[in-house]
Amino acid sequence: MKINSQQDLSQIYDLAWGLGVLIKKWKLLLTVLFLSFILSFIYLSLTKKIWESSAIVTLAEYQDLVELRPNIMMEDKLNREAIDNFLDPEKIYIRYINLFKSRDLQADFISQHADILKLEDKKKNSRSVQKQLKNFSASLINRKNLFVHQLKFRSDTAQIANNLFQKYSKKINDKIKQSTLLSISAYMEQLRKELESQKKALVKYAELSLKHEIKKSDMASQIAKKAQIEKPLQEVGSKFLFPIDLGRPALEAQTALMKTISDPSVFHDKIIKIQSQINSFNDAKILNHQDFQAVRFIDEPGFPLKPSHPRPVFITFFIVLFFQVFAASLLLFKQIYLPSK
Repeated sequence: MKINSQQDLSQIYDLAWGLGVLIKKWKLLLTVLFLSFILSFIYLSLTKKIWESSAIVTLAEYQDLVELRPNIMMEDKLNREAIDNFLDPEKIYIRYINLFKSRDLQADFISQHADILKLEDKKKNSRSVQKQLKNFSASLINRKNLFVHQLKFRSDTAQIANNLFQKYSKKINDKIKQSTLLSISAYMEQLRKELESQKKALVKYAELSLKHEIKKSDMASQIAKKAQIEKPLQEVGSKFLFPIDLGRPALEAQTALMKTISDPSVFHDKIIKIQSQINSFNDAKILNHQDFQAVRFIDEPGFPLKPSHPRPVFITFFIVLFFQVFAASLLLFKQIYLPSK
């Protein structure tokens, strides 16, 4: 216990001695502090400022996407689900993030705006364009939620950062909108062609059936004429191959009437149903909604109010701390190893 007390007293003495040395040199330390502030100011003034425009995005609302769904007759549940699959918020969100990260799309965008960025070489594969790709970033806010990202774009000025971020976001949004519309249109055209094929088969079947029934009715009228059946009979038709129970006059009238039929749908009701579906496809219009949003912005991209780099407070604190520690260490070193006589 006595030894420990002596060690503690020795440490306290050393600390007090060190503080005493520094206090005696307070003017020097104050001068170093002042010079540190000046140095940090000069560094911050000369260092290139980087401005960052950012936004936080998540899944779009389904009601915003479903407006692109065409208003058509869709009795088949699988077809309805296929159309809705094109408008799945999760799939559209993943496409949006992948497009935002696409180096090829980024290079194409930078190349298109090379004049704004004051790039000497506008080619996509040039070093000046490729160097700009590091200014794009997309990162998860929380790894447990795969559908919340922070998107960023950095540039030399706040105006360029904000302007190009807005344009790049719109470019991706428009690209997804157009591809979604094209996919839905292509699928609708495929369904329309399938219905046309079904209709064509049914019409052909109806025409053959009509010819068969005309021939059958004509033969029945000839049989009725030979049998001298002039009036309708009761409970006879089901017993013969040809229904002669209507009587010769009625059968001849039936045959003549069937020969005038030009619309096969009169003979087959399903043709009318399919044709109405085809008409709905022909009349369907997919509106090019201007307010389409592939993702929902939790935090809208705004005009950056201060540069993201360098950080004035951090830089100033680091420079001041470094030079104060350095000056204090020199003073203590000189006092210990080079004491004045």
